[in-house]
Amino acid sequence: MTRSTKKYDYYRFFERLYRQVGRDVYLGGEFLYSNHTDVRPGEDPATEAWPDSPYVAYSEQFGFDPASQSSAGFGLHALVRPARQRRSTPAGAGTRTPLPDALRGFLGGSSELASSWATT
Repeated sequence: MTRSTKKYDYYRFFERLYRQVGRDVYLGGEFLYSNHTDVRPGEDPATEAWPDSPYVAYSEQFGFDPASQSSAGFGLHALVRPARQRRSTPAGAGTRTPLPDALRGFLGGSSELASSWATT
């Protein structure tokens, strides 16, 4: 495959909220929306290689529109902030999961976002 650069317009909305449920324990949720529009070759030399680029190949393989892609999802989080860490980053864990089948295509989403994280 030939390497090519791309240009695009990118819009992202991300919000995370927490609620204290114990002295040092917080539970929360998040919403994430990401949208790449007007995806195109980045430079004139890249235009020729664009149809064979890894981005276009991946998009076509998984049925995504190479010109515009978006994803949306929800996440759940749990944080613990012991008294000794009040001024530092709390320990915690979270997960982002793909949308359930009933919400597929939510906000025009064309891909899934799934991840987990933990800090100590």
